[in-house]
Amino acid sequence: MKRTRKALTSVVTSVWTTVNLVCNGNQVQQCIQVSYDISSEKTRKRELKGLKTAAQIIGCKNLLLLTDHEYEDTTFEGFDILICPVHEWQ
Repeated sequence: MKRTRKALTSVVTSVWTTVNLVCNGNQVQQCIQVSYDISSEKTRKRELKGLKTAAQIIGCKNLLLLTDHEYEDTTFEGFDILICPVHEWQ
């Protein structure tokens, strides 16, 4: 079994938004945004926009929004984003 090292870092996409990045060496493997509740349209849009902006800056297409209970595959302004409850995240 080969062991791989992954690191977690973050990128600030605006004054109010920071997106976490899962990296393997110098390559970003996934952009992750975390929000407890995205039932408010304003919150949902802010979190999805943060992921979209990070994807544009970094060039990563593996986008994930972790929430307390919501699950959905969505497309936001041309970017595919998985919304997943944190307890189901692997």
